Amino acid sequence: MVTFSIRLSVVALLLSTFCFADSQVRIVRLSSVDGDVQIDRNIGQGFEKAFLNLPITQGMKLQTGRDGRAEIEFEDGSVARLAPATSVEFSQLALRDSGARASDMMVQQGTVYVNFRGGTSDEMHVNFVRETVNLSEAVHFRVQVNDTNAALAVFKGKAKVEGTSGNVEVAKNHSVSFDLANHDQYETADVDDAPFDTWDKDQDKYHSSYESKKHDYSPYAYGVSDLNYYGNFFNTPGYGMVWQPYFAGAGWDPFMTAHGPGIQAQVLRGCPHILGDGRHITAVPGSSGNLSDGHGSRVDAIVDSDFLP
Repeated sequence: MVTFSIRLSVVALLLSTFCFADSQVRIVRLSSVDGDVQIDRNIGQGFEKAFLNLPITQGMKLQTGRDGRAEIEFEDGSVARLAPATSVEFSQLALRDSGARASDMMVQQGTVYVNFRGGTSDEMHVNFVRETVNLSEAVHFRVQVNDTNAALAVFKGKAKVEGTSGNVEVAKNHSVSFDLANHDQYETADVDDAPFDTWDKDQDKYHSSYESKKHDYSPYAYGVSDLNYYGNFFNTPGYGMVWQPYFAGAGWDPFMTAHGPGIQAQVLRGCPHILGDGRHITAVPGSSGNLSDGHGSRVDAIVDSDFLP
C-alpha cells in the first residue's frame, strides 16, 4: 500500500510538472539581415549563413561579421539590433504557463541595441559578462562589450544593472561602464555617441512609421511594419481585412491562381508567411507549406522577395 501511494505521488508530481512546464513555442524572427550574418541553430552543425525571417529559437547563437548587421524582432515589437563584429546567444525563449513570454539574451561581444516595449507581463533579461539588465518597463539602450570593458547607455526610459560590483540604475541619456579587469568596478557618465547609433535610430523610425498604419484586428499581429512597407490593408466584402502588395492590380489573386508577380505556390524559406482568417492578416516566419484555395477558415500565401522593390 505504501509503495502504491508513493507511485501515485510520483505520477501526480510528474503530471503537475508537465502541466506547468514552460513552452518554447515562440514567434521570434530575424527581421533584418545586412552583410555577413551567421547563425548557430543549436543542432550540431555550427555556424551557417543566416537569412531574412529565419525563426529564432531557444539556444540559438547569432553573430555578425565586420560588415554585418542584424535585427531580431519579438512578438510585441521589441527588437534587438546587432552592429558589426557582434555575437549573442538566446539562452531562453520561453512561453510561461500564464501566457507571459520570457526572453534571455547574452551579449558575448560587440554592440547590441535593445528597444523593449514593456507594458505587459513579458520578461526580458539582457546579460553581458557578469552583469544583468532585467526589463519590465519600456526602455531603449545600447550594450557594448570588449575584452577589457563593458558599457550600457540608455536613450529612453531607465535600466537597472545588477552585477558583482553591486546594482546601479541608469537614467535616460546616461551610461555606466564596467572595468572587467578590476572586479567590474563601474563609473557613470553622460551618453556618448557610438558609430552605429544613427543606424539604430533609422531602424526605429522605420518601425514607428509603418507600425502607425497597423490594423489591430488581432493581439497576435506580427511583422506588420514589413507588410505596411510593401503593401496596404483594405476591407474586402466576404473576407474582411486583407493585404495586397503595392503596384499589384485589382485582379491580383494569389489564393486562386497561386502564381503571378512575386507569388509562389510553395512557401519559400526566408519569406514572410502571411496568415489570414477573414478578420485579420498577420505575418510570421514560414518554412514550408502550400497555398490553400482561399475559401476556408484560414488562407496561406507567400510573398516572394523577387516582388519586393
